[in-house]
Amino acid sequence: MRSLRYAIVLTALIGSAAPALADDAKPRPKADPNRLICEDQPVLGSRLGGKRICLTRAQWDDKYRQERQMIERSQVNSCQKGAGC
Repeated sequence: MRSLRYAIVLTALIGSAAPALADDAKPRPKADPNRLICEDQPVLGSRLGGKRICLTRAQWDDKYRQERQMIERSQVNSCQKGAGC
């Protein structure tokens, strides 16, 4: 009897989630690479404001890609302890 109750509740939950999943399946429109996006970036070591940087979406993507590559290179090229660096 108890397992039947769980099966009924589970079926109801799955049935109510199906329409929500169908809405997520719609393709999203591509983001405009020329849209200007502004970001406030704090200055490290300062309690006074920061800088406001405005770049296009494509420029932000390129900036983040370059930063990620720099981090990955520094991790790969780091001197391992005991390796005689």
